Amino acid sequence: ITRARSGRLEAGYAVDAVASGAEESTDVGATWTAIANPYEASARDRMQGLYCNTGADADAANLFHDASAAELSIKVHNDLLDTWTETSIATGITMNVNTRTWDAATRLSDGKVLLASLTVLDTGTIKTWELDINSVALPTVTAKADVYTGPAEIGAITIAVDPTNDDVYVFYSRGTQYGLSLKVWYKKSTDDGAT
Repeated sequence: ITRARSGRLEAGYAVDAVASGAEESTDVGATWTAIANPYEASARDRMQGLYCNTGADADAANLFHDASAAELSIKVHNDLLDTWTETSIATGITMNVNTRTWDAATRLSDGKVLLASLTVLDTGTIKTWELDINSVALPTVTAKADVYTGPAEIGAITIAVDPTNDDVYVFYSRGTQYGLSLKVWYKKSTDDGAT
């Protein structure tokens, strides 16, 4: 679910390989109306609502993880045309059916979205990006520094932005045996993800 600047709500759903779709509400969720479906062939695809400012306050955006293509992208919904436009962020992002291995947070000072993603559960690298979703067709994707590359047994990614100073925190689990012996770690950036 996500909220447009106008206050309009959008919600998407996927039920295994059975059905998927999206709906919108202009009355704070009292009633819902079907809109174009942002999901693709696989109902295992996942999404997370993102902040966007395209200049049209009813537009909305989602982070989209395409299971079959192992790709992260931005999907922006043009409310006027009821269409979705997709912009690739990265390929080689393998999905795990049991846990989401990415997260995004909005930096309140400028409305940009910060994204952290593990390339492969258990053995991958944590990569980061800055997303400026200021256009339906051409949002800006800027790669930032990798957070972690190292021994296996890594998973569960979360990102947070401190609204008082814009420091960025990426949290992740790491240990000696995935699913059994893990601790929560974090790394902090004070320069917008450059280091």
